[in-house]
Amino acid sequence: MNYLEYAKKVEEEIAAMKESRKDDLLRYFLLQVAEERREEYMHLLAGKALEKNLRIDHEEFNDWCQRIDDGNMHFDVQTFIDYEYSPYDDEYEEVFSDEYGIAKAFEKYYTLALDLIQRMQYKDALSLLEPLLHLDFFAYSEESEEFVMFSLEELIDKNVILVKRKEAILKLLYLYYQTYEGETRVKKIYGVLLGSHYLKFTLEEIFTAGPEEVKGIDAFLSDSMTHLEEIEGDEAAILLADAALLLGGSDYLSTVAKKSGEKHPLLHLKVCEVLQEENRNDEALQSALWALENLPRSLEIRGNIAQKAANAAKNLGQIELYQYAIKETYYSNTTAFRFLELCGITEDRETLKEAALYAENLWRESEKEVPKEAGQWRRNQISLKEKDAILFLSGDWESIYQQYKGISRSLGWTSDPKGVIVPLFLLGLYDGQRLQKAGLNMFKDTCCKLGMYSINEDWNQTLFENWNKIYRFSEEESSRYLSWVQTEVEQRVAGIVENSFRKSYGKAALLVAGFGEVMESRGEENGKRRLIEFYKKKYYRRRAFKEELDEYV
Repeated sequence: MNYLEYAKKVEEEIAAMKESRKDDLLRYFLLQVAEERREEYMHLLAGKALEKNLRIDHEEFNDWCQRIDDGNMHFDVQTFIDYEYSPYDDEYEEVFSDEYGIAKAFEKYYTLALDLIQRMQYKDALSLLEPLLHLDFFAYSEESEEFVMFSLEELIDKNVILVKRKEAILKLLYLYYQTYEGETRVKKIYGVLLGSHYLKFTLEEIFTAGPEEVKGIDAFLSDSMTHLEEIEGDEAAILLADAALLLGGSDYLSTVAKKSGEKHPLLHLKVCEVLQEENRNDEALQSALWALENLPRSLEIRGNIAQKAANAAKNLGQIELYQYAIKETYYSNTTAFRFLELCGITEDRETLKEAALYAENLWRESEKEVPKEAGQWRRNQISLKEKDAILFLSGDWESIYQQYKGISRSLGWTSDPKGVIVPLFLLGLYDGQRLQKAGLNMFKDTCCKLGMYSINEDWNQTLFENWNKIYRFSEEESSRYLSWVQTEVEQRVAGIVENSFRKSYGKAALLVAGFGEVMESRGEENGKRRLIEFYKKKYYRRRAFKEELDEYV
């Protein structure tokens, strides 16, 4: 229930309520008031507004702000580097001193602004709060013997000025709403909201940030949407969706998406999310299908929408639409993980070969151009690592083997394509459809290196089994690949353990256990246990490595 729906429901309930019930409810809420606000509520109970006896010395305040701007009042800062803790210069601590009492004065003026808001002296409060939140501060550095500029946000984050940043900005936005009207109000509020990249706000938070119920919300929301429709970027799309939902709910958001989705494709994704949250899978599916028909296939966000369509179709038992959505997910968001999902809807090798060829061509195009768009306009692109993984998964493992067998690099696999290709070969060598503990962990780790995070063990097992039904090495291929993978495992384990890269001991243990499981699946009795014992004896002095190996015993 959004704010407008809640406010309407409150009015209806109050109108239908007996007077005695109103008294009981009023008494209940008044007794919950915090001690510091009791005087304020006693004034309201007496039928009086709070006494407007707060006065601002504007000349003094403006002079203080000017001295901050000019640097005549400033902080001092010293930088300390603890080389015992870290040898790097970026590990440092800044210690501020405040000879001029800037922080104390700032907090005094901020508290006064909050008091003025509670007394509904909005223009007076705004005359303090707006300049305060736009201040930047100088600090003299003894190390560099020069002045350094700090923003208010930085000083709040460093606990130099003790103010809650989100609360402060919400109060400012509430003051803009209560002080301005029409287009000016919209521009003031969205000027802040669109520029806030780290703190996120909802319109409901703004409407409830002060003591009074705000008026004219419908007109404001309508003006907001007109304003936001012409602004590019993800933030504008998110705020537009927020306004549409408040104004007319998910059905109205769906209408807005069809109207403005060409400029803001993110709206289509938001519609699907909201409708599925409301358990309206049929409408979510239809909305997603409409978007798939109308958005360019090259947009990555289209793949996200296709995934929502797949979820809705699956919930509805619409098998053909589910298969269509899985296919479109792959072609708009091309990844090895999505290719494995394709293997779950078709066993036709020609169809899968066509999908792999698409990935290869996409990689060539990706190499030619530097990605310019971001967010909702990000284009579907693919890395060398992802492309080679898809080619392997599509059965083109011989060309991948020839490409990688001459690369002797045994370290740095986290970002290197080899860190994906060798584990894929190892997984392909399992002579049996079900992965064991190390195999599942390796599958999950490989997906993570490709940017896909799946924590569902059953789903990972299903993806592997679907692929393994279609693609199997021949005996001759298995013999060659097994020999190569064994060499790679031995070299990587030696590189990690013998160089004491303790943080990578777990990776080395995973390779040992994974290869041991492969040997067991191919008929070697107790292959994993024997291989683990071999490495524990070989590196008997490496207690931490042996503990990692014990995880797979």
